[in-house]
Amino acid sequence: MSDEIRRMIRTQLARRNSANDWVRREARALIRAHIGWLRNLRDSRAA
Repeated sequence: MSDEIRRMIRTQLARRNSANDWVRREARALIRAHIGWLRNLRDSRAA
């Protein structure tokens, strides 16, 4: 990605307050990954 495109995206993110949306999306992804990890751990213990 060029710096120009990156800058455009950054200004657009700053313009609408979608930083919160990004944080929420990141948190959800982290939680999902963590739950998957815990499930794998439990399954490997059970096996």
